[in-house]
Amino acid sequence: MPGQGGSKIYIVCSNQTRNGKTLLARCYADYLQTVGRKFTIFDADSPYGGISRWYPLEAEIVDLANTQDQIKLFDTILGAPDHDHVIDLPARHLNRFFKIISDIRFVNEAAEAGYDCITAFLVDRTAESVVAASELLSQWDPDLFVLVRNEAIGNVLDNIRIAADYAALSTGCEIVLPALTTDALEFVERDSFSFRKFLKKDSSYIPPEERAEIADFIDQVFSRIRGHQLMLDMADLKDAGVV
Repeated sequence: MPGQGGSKIYIVCSNQTRNGKTLLARCYADYLQTVGRKFTIFDADSPYGGISRWYPLEAEIVDLANTQDQIKLFDTILGAPDHDHVIDLPARHLNRFFKIISDIRFVNEAAEAGYDCITAFLVDRTAESVVAASELLSQWDPDLFVLVRNEAIGNVLDNIRIAADYAALSTGCEIVLPALTTDALEFVERDSFSFRKFLKKDSSYIPPEERAEIADFIDQVFSRIRGHQLMLDMADLKDAGVV
């Protein structure tokens, strides 16, 4: 069930590597910055980190193979219900992480603390990735599950058999990451780049063609994030008897 406080936990994950998962986590973080939300980021790509490259102040690297770091992660989240939290979860920790949160009933505790606990799963091109998404979805509230496709790595819908299995997955939201050209991606991958800064018109250094491409990317992705948040917030208000 959704939480009652409006704060959200975003678990950004996939069963495959190098498919845009950290880019998606950056989109969530920059969206939260853009709308003025307080948030923290947990970078589970220990020991060197991944997303912390773009958020040296907001991100904390955690080692999910370490019990103390596991406790620190969950205690920090439950102790800050006025914040949103983004967890950038490497593929190698996918099964470990979801087993842990199942064993400790973390989602229930998070809901009691007022959180909506959202899983954003980036589906790769393979049948195995669709199966992994389906298995995880079967354990989750569908309204709190986001299916994500990254057009830059190929389209799961191009394979008729896999597309049918993908279409059968019913969730609260789907996000499509539009493919960026090499020139546009070069700017997005810079340590100094953020989507929030771009939206504040700090983009004059980017050529017009790439600037338009990045702007379209932001518009498509942020609009889906915003729409899902509004849906969840409305559900929370209905559960609370406000509307």
